[in-house]
Amino acid sequence: MKAFSIFFVVIFGAALYGQGKAGAFLRRPVGSEMVAFGGANAANVKDVNAIYANPAGLPEMIKYDLINQAQFYFSPQTLGRREVAAAYARVFPTLFTVAVGAYQYAIDDIDGRDQYGFPTETFSDQQSYFSLSIARDFHYFSAGVTAKYFTHSLGAYTGTGVAFDAGARYAPIRWVTLGVAAQNLGATVGWDTPTSREEEAPMSLRFGVKIEQPWAPLTIVADGVQTTDQDLAYAIGAEYRIIESFGFRAGFHNERFSFGGFAHHFMYGYLLQLQYAAAEDIVSAGLSHHVTLGVGF
Repeated sequence: MKAFSIFFVVIFGAALYGQGKAGAFLRRPVGSEMVAFGGANAANVKDVNAIYANPAGLPEMIKYDLINQAQFYFSPQTLGRREVAAAYARVFPTLFTVAVGAYQYAIDDIDGRDQYGFPTETFSDQQSYFSLSIARDFHYFSAGVTAKYFTHSLGAYTGTGVAFDAGARYAPIRWVTLGVAAQNLGATVGWDTPTSREEEAPMSLRFGVKIEQPWAPLTIVADGVQTTDQDLAYAIGAEYRIIESFGFRAGFHNERFSFGGFAHHFMYGYLLQLQYAAAEDIVSAGLSHHVTLGVGF
């Protein structure tokens, strides 16, 4: 039963994020905020987590009096799955913002089977990438690029590749921000199999809008995502702030709901952050849980 469950995780999970194609994990939403918003974050990104959604959001840190920021994200899940990420960004005022990040999605202790269905050995499926971003703010407009080196280890074989993201944000009026990001440009996975197999990873174009209500502590975000060989997908999310440093979030994407919240507090010149999200699990019944811890100064 476990072998069947793990097979379902690998195949169905890949199908949901990329129709079973190479590099599907590169399109997973990363960070509690993005998960809570159902994946809608192209225009809303405003801190170090922009490295995963739209690098153009990195310069927004300076508007919150932050020069340095670090975040750690983790999501333990059922069926031996785990998801972790870490990122750090630094603003160089009047110049640019630089960020580095690392991400891993893994499934451990998969039961291997031969062609007759008999047990062989256990193996793991580990998908990781490392990111380097640079972005520049031009007052009402910002732009950024990200380079990613990724690996996918499945049993005895490993695939590697390089991909690029590029994004922009524009605020035409005070309460509205527009965002666009092209993700996984030029991504190709080369496997160390006897045939040196190569697979092309689909690219995605993400465009979004953020509307901050002038009459209420409410933010609404929405994204459209077009991925190669897939239908246009939509995601929508909202954030309601009880006070400026505490609030709730909710989102909807792919017929699945998500929700969460955040809290932050300034202490001795440091901004301490806690974010949480829960979403309907794409594989097993119930919810997946996502936690982000951050510090800025």
